[in-house]
Amino acid sequence: MQEGAAPVRWGWWVNSPEAFEPPIIALTSRDGRKTIALAFEQAVWASSNTGDDRACFHLFPWFGRIEAGLSVSVQGRLYIQRGGPQEALKRFRKDFPKGVSDNSLKIQIPAPTAEVLSGHLGLGETNARGSRSLWADNRSLYRDGQPWIPVMAEFHYARYLGAEWRDVLLKIKACGVDVVSSYVFWIHHEEVRGEYDWGGQRSLREFRVASASVRRGWVL
Repeated sequence: MQEGAAPVRWGWWVNSPEAFEPPIIALTSRDGRKTIALAFEQAVWASSNTGDDRACFHLFPWFGRIEAGLSVSVQGRLYIQRGGPQEALKRFRKDFPKGVSDNSLKIQIPAPTAEVLSGHLGLGETNARGSRSLWADNRSLYRDGQPWIPVMAEFHYARYLGAEWRDVLLKIKACGVDVVSSYVFWIHHEEVRGEYDWGGQRSLREFRVASASVRRGWVL
């Protein structure tokens, strides 16, 4: 993609079969005041979504040819800082002074112009306590009227002792997860046809209570 070209939904850049130069990719806020950048000593290709507000990018390190029985390490850096991409590039050049070229790529992402559509999904009504709400338009989920990006983690309750649930759920919460999902493994509840077991670590009700006690959402 040439500098100044119209953005696409996703962009992939491969400068050569063996190197992406310079091996750094950055996303900057629209006001140019904050930047997050990922860099490696050497990278093979990069990608980023360039057509909407979701901030997502990838940079894949290049390990070269790895012989049997040997290992190869590639150092990297994640920069989260004030300022624009040039500040991140300066830090990168300081951290990795060897082999850095000036062949940088700049893409300007325009403000979204798509019309916001709402009320078209037929989500029904809610009887949640305290007038809480969950709904969506064509751009975002909303919880209690505020834009919401849920972060969900998987936890198979029947594979843990019930006494360990709360500890694991608190660790999940500490990682910034706000929704816990789980499966009902039916073979755990009906090992013998016609004989059902919902006790102990198989208690779906108690696991739901444990999830609520640490104030996490729940998806079954």
